[in-house]
Amino acid sequence: MWKLRVKNHGNAGMVALGTLGVVVAVVLIALPSIWYIGWAGAAPGRHHDVLSSLVELAELDASWERTALQSLGELAPAAPAFRTGSLAGMMTRLESAAKGNASPVLQRSLPDVVRAFKDKAEHVARFHAAHAASRSALREALAMEPEIAGLMRDAWRDAPDRQRLVAADNVVTQILAEAQRYYYAPADSTRKNLEASTADLRGATAALPDSLKPAAVRLERHIADLIRVKPTEQASFDRLRFHDAGPRVATLARALHRELDRNEARRARYRVYLAAYFCALLALIAYLAARLIQRDISARANRAPAVTAAPGAMPVEPILTPAQPEKTEA
Repeated sequence: MWKLRVKNHGNAGMVALGTLGVVVAVVLIALPSIWYIGWAGAAPGRHHDVLSSLVELAELDASWERTALQSLGELAPAAPAFRTGSLAGMMTRLESAAKGNASPVLQRSLPDVVRAFKDKAEHVARFHAAHAASRSALREALAMEPEIAGLMRDAWRDAPDRQRLVAADNVVTQILAEAQRYYYAPADSTRKNLEASTADLRGATAALPDSLKPAAVRLERHIADLIRVKPTEQASFDRLRFHDAGPRVATLARALHRELDRNEARRARYRVYLAAYFCALLALIAYLAARLIQRDISARANRAPAVTAAPGAMPVEPILTPAQPEKTEA
């Protein structure tokens, strides 16, 4: 009975020891994996999502500048498409991709990128409004050329001083030419020439027939609108060209690419470490298993049953055969 109890205690100890060994083995295998996943750097998929959103922002920034530059050389009545409404959707996708990403570069630079693009979108809206106003002013001024030419022909027959009409017609032609030149190349010298020509038209209006005065006043008002709005348009365009929204996106994208490369190199290095660790762990487990098997074989050999007498049996005395009487010779 005592031997059976000792045997049961031995089996329970072996079970407990085996359970402890399994737990230790699981911990030894799981901890390096958790360490690799949590400390080896941000997941590449998150970086790629953020980089994709940054590419969209860079394309939007380039389209803003390209459209602004093209619109300066056009006089089409249709307003150019600046795609300012798409910025909100791109920002939402970027912030969603950046959520949960523990990248220090992203956390440090993303707010500045968002702020820069919102500021540039405001400059784009100002440029759009100023460009529409300057384009409208020039179109209205150019549209008056046939009207003024018709009024000049009508006033030519009854004009007492036709030289004044010729001088006024030359001034109108010069104003329209300089207005176009100022629209496409708003230099200070061109603006001064346009202002001087407008002043000449204002002085010549007093000597013109009454039929020409309203048209001359409207032409002067359109030229004044062009002179007033064009500097605002040019200033907004300069802010667009030299705004730091595009460079900030490019800088952040390069920094994320470098961080992604560093994380990938770190993960590759950790994979080598983990492979070496698991090989060493397998060798240790194999060594311990071999020792346990050898110990179990030795224990089984020591527990082999010995040839002993059964308890309570009486010793058996040897049976001697009776001695045979010796025969005597007769």
